[in-house]
Amino acid sequence: MPKKVSQLIVEVIIENPTEMENLGNQLSLCVNSSVNIAMDGQLGAGKTTLVRGFVQAKGHHGSVRSPTYTFIESYFFSDLEIHHIDLYRLSSPEDIESLTISEYMSHNSVLFIEWASNAFQYLNEHIDIHISIVIDGFSREVKMDAITKKGEQILAKLCISS
Repeated sequence: MPKKVSQLIVEVIIENPTEMENLGNQLSLCVNSSVNIAMDGQLGAGKTTLVRGFVQAKGHHGSVRSPTYTFIESYFFSDLEIHHIDLYRLSSPEDIESLTISEYMSHNSVLFIEWASNAFQYLNEHIDIHISIVIDGFSREVKMDAITKKGEQILAKLCISS
């Protein structure tokens, strides 16, 4: 887990995929600059569904697929890039370094990293928000943890808009 400078944690219970997409949509309304979001949770927990809600809220009309096999899916807008990275099948330092994740971090990009715990040693100082999703029966317990002041500002806006 990255070193924290914030104490803000937002916890939400999600009952279905539509609610998870809506959470991604709400999160997108709070993001107006670059941010790096680490995500962890079991297979099928809803990580990609949350990203789908975010990407579609920013204006993407096509499909939003899990990057499990492609490793990276990118979406480009006039003023923003969204990069969705999946580290599920990667755990060796060489594999993770080969993705050159830092190249996707720019002044106008949002980076979602699924299975981020596989690479915290490389991402530690770059993560603004850590999202963990736990399956609890049919519902999901989503915990959004602000790591940096930027993450805290985003999650504070989310609390106000929800």
